Amino acid sequence: MSANKPPNTNNKLAPSGNNLGNLGNLNLAELASLNSNKSSSNKSSDRGSTNSRQSSQAPGSTGGNSLNTMSMNQGSQANGSASKGTSKEPPSSANVFDNLFGNSKSETSKDGTGNEPSIFSKIQNTINSNLARLNTATENKAKKKLQAEAEKATQGSTAGESQLDMSRVIIGENYMLVMGVTMALVLLVLMYLLSKTFNVGRALERIRMYELYQKITNMSMKVNGDLRLKQVQIASSYNSCHSGYQMGSYTSEEILKQVIKSGARYLEFNIFPSKYGQGAIPIISNGYRNGQWKLMLNSTTFESAVKTIAENAFRIADKAGGAPNPNDPLFLSLNLSTGHNIPCLDLMADIILDYLHTYLLEPKYAFQFSTDIQNVKMADLQNKVVIFASPGFEGSKLEELINSTWIDETDPANNPNILVGTEGFTGTENKIKSKKADPVDEIANTVKSESQQAIGRKSGVRSRDGMPSRANLPKGLSLDKELEEEFREELAEKEDGDNEESGARESMADIEDTTGSVYSALNEGTARKQPRIIRISAEVFNRPGFDGDRIKRHNENGLTIVVPHIEGDIFTNNYNTDRAFELGCQFVTMNYQVIDEPMDGYITKFEKKAILPIK
Repeated sequence: MSANKPPNTNNKLAPSGNNLGNLGNLNLAELASLNSNKSSSNKSSDRGSTNSRQSSQAPGSTGGNSLNTMSMNQGSQANGSASKGTSKEPPSSANVFDNLFGNSKSETSKDGTGNEPSIFSKIQNTINSNLARLNTATENKAKKKLQAEAEKATQGSTAGESQLDMSRVIIGENYMLVMGVTMALVLLVLMYLLSKTFNVGRALERIRMYELYQKITNMSMKVNGDLRLKQVQIASSYNSCHSGYQMGSYTSEEILKQVIKSGARYLEFNIFPSKYGQGAIPIISNGYRNGQWKLMLNSTTFESAVKTIAENAFRIADKAGGAPNPNDPLFLSLNLSTGHNIPCLDLMADIILDYLHTYLLEPKYAFQFSTDIQNVKMADLQNKVVIFASPGFEGSKLEELINSTWIDETDPANNPNILVGTEGFTGTENKIKSKKADPVDEIANTVKSESQQAIGRKSGVRSRDGMPSRANLPKGLSLDKELEEEFREELAEKEDGDNEESGARESMADIEDTTGSVYSALNEGTARKQPRIIRISAEVFNRPGFDGDRIKRHNENGLTIVVPHIEGDIFTNNYNTDRAFELGCQFVTMNYQVIDEPMDGYITKFEKKAILPIK
């Protein structure tokens, strides 16, 4: 029957593809109005259908089609009236959901099948589905938001862990990099501190400071020209090319140039061969003589040092170099550790001749002809180079140029200037003056062979002047009477009638050997002359039993070189020079590259002159 139902033309909200899509946009009032209209329409339609069925069943009916048509028309009119009446009285908003959901649920097609839902059911379903979608979307959005936040937190945590891990990696890599850079910088600093540039530059800056305090000029020869060499004291430099430590440091001719510019006129060097045997050249270094061990970080050639002396020592000082006292004599001291290498020594002589030939003394002052250098007048030494050297040059060309050699007394353990027993603490000089002995007896009392010297050193037998005496000789050893008589005759020939005692002292000095003994000279039958220079270390001044009187007596007719170090010293230090100057030592050497209190006093002493008369 429903298939024959006419379409509801008055219902604009009949379900269709266009209207169903817009149901979700209606508000609740519109939905209620539509529900009321639909209900009235459905009731009218039901009544019309009932009347039509009754008319068709009543007697006298003209035909089913006419009745049906009339019934449909009446239903349509009733539907229209109902619609109009309903639109005038819309239901209240409180009944909206009852009308929407209560009535629509009970309304089904009259055929009882329930297969065709009403439009409001569809609307409800649409709304529900929209609400469900909305809820789902909201929930999904909330879930996504929560998930996003969770992911963000997870990502943040992961990122934090990753960043932490990355930081650890970066820190680890940077730590190695920083450590590498730090170690490289430390290494560079150490290399610089150990470099020649730094050490030599530092030494030069120290030595330049002396120029601020010193106003050195030449020695006045008009006033002091008649003084003998033994009567003056000279500003002296030890290891004049050294930059710092005695070993493990650098040497440089630049330091030598600055020392000369500071007024020093005594320059000492330790000379080694560059290698063993043939082809060795002389170099300036430091180390051990035995084995020719050179323990400096570098070396300076002897030729470059001599060239520096020639270019600076005898010209007026300027910014480039020179000396403030170019007319003063210059003393060149060579401590030889060449192992008697004749070719190397000959090369040294050639170098000296090449650069200093115009400043050398006359041949008559050579050591092979004279040992009287201590008595040369200062006027005769003006603008000259005087060369001293340790033993070991004999038989070479250097022998013709050396003006004197020295007796080495630097060993504190076996030193003739240190008395054994209590004699060093008594007035030995007063004892000597109280008893005037015969000059020959004094000389004879010092005679002793080399074997006797060794025994005397071991036994500690010493006389008042530090030498073995006749009375102290060990048993079994005695002087040869014939030699003593021969020596007396030799003295008698040299004695001067007016100064017999003075002549005896001169003869005694002429025949003393390196230990003060004349035994070897007497055995040879000749008065072999020995050097008048001794070289001592400043360390002996502080030793118990130091015999300063011996040094003082020696300086009356000899020369003394005092050095601050002995072989084997590493660190560089200066010493108090007061005792050395009091004893009349002429060459009191100092480390010019070290500024300390002793050096301050030394520079003050030689503030205006580098050569001073002994007072």
